[in-house]
Amino acid sequence: MYYPGLRQPQYDECRNFVVDRLVSLRAGLTQDMPEKHLEGNVIVGSWNIRDFGGRRLNPEPRLPESYYYIAEIISNFDILALQEINENLADLERVMRLLGNNFDYLVTDVAEVEGGNQERIAFVYDKRKVSFKNIAGEIVLPKKGYEIQFSRTPFVVSFQSGWFKFDLCSSHLFYGATSGPKYKQRVAEIRALAKFMEKRSAKTQANTFILGDFNVEKPGKPTWEALHESGFEVPEELQQVKTNIGEDKHYDQIAFHSSRKEVKMVPVQLPNGKKVSGDKFKFFDYVFRDEDEAEYRKANRTKKLGNSKKKYREWSTWQISDHYPIWIVLQTDFTDSYLRSLVNTKTPLIV
Repeated sequence: MYYPGLRQPQYDECRNFVVDRLVSLRAGLTQDMPEKHLEGNVIVGSWNIRDFGGRRLNPEPRLPESYYYIAEIISNFDILALQEINENLADLERVMRLLGNNFDYLVTDVAEVEGGNQERIAFVYDKRKVSFKNIAGEIVLPKKGYEIQFSRTPFVVSFQSGWFKFDLCSSHLFYGATSGPKYKQRVAEIRALAKFMEKRSAKTQANTFILGDFNVEKPGKPTWEALHESGFEVPEELQQVKTNIGEDKHYDQIAFHSSRKEVKMVPVQLPNGKKVSGDKFKFFDYVFRDEDEAEYRKANRTKKLGNSKKKYREWSTWQISDHYPIWIVLQTDFTDSYLRSLVNTKTPLIV
């Protein structure tokens, strides 16, 4: 992370407060997320950052410190799929400058069709841990066997970390209503993505992940069934995770399909007492907390707070997001199994 920008005059009136929140956020990330290592495993995640780079619905821009908070969170992942990146890449590029030279990113073109909202999908990754394998593309469904097309085309990219080669397909699927034709489109997109990527995974034999904002509501709903009836496996721990700020929806998902059986979750002991291989990170425990509202009102740093706690919380989701990021830890070191495979093998002598 690159912090010297905090010396700029724009922070003179709030620098102490911002530094305090950054220190708190860093401590929270240490408590609630796995420690990064250069070898052995990879931390994979997904995060819908609300209208990032745009002002499609919210007329007020993010505060300067919000970019530091977002970058701090991203820096704790080895690779992170990002949804709801706006047509204007200025915000993403600003965050990349804060992350520094160890990080790089890939991003799609803009979704121009109805329902696409001029959005992009991106991957941000730590080059010390993850390498791009030069294969990337947006998913367009063939006419045969599919009755729909995606409003926002999913983005599939091949990566490698250690011994582990894997394809990530990030998506922000149709939201729509909770009933009627738009809801049917929502369910159909989830089912179509899982079906298409399952066939692709079986053909390529790649370790394949579909992840992102699926707009899944909860167990028992058609959106949930559309994902879980597929050949993709959702890690059991993530099945319990509710990812919206209200913590009553399972919008964001990570699921995998592997004919090679190489996807191995790694349980990690967190300082907060949990031993898990996947979870969400609740950033509002550390920044834009309820108790910080008085500071923002006193500093008069926004015009949109209104007079209620509800308005403050809504405003804060435009500063960070209305979704929590989710993560899993995967094994990347298969040295022992490879060495054991060499036992009692005979190789013809090459002269």
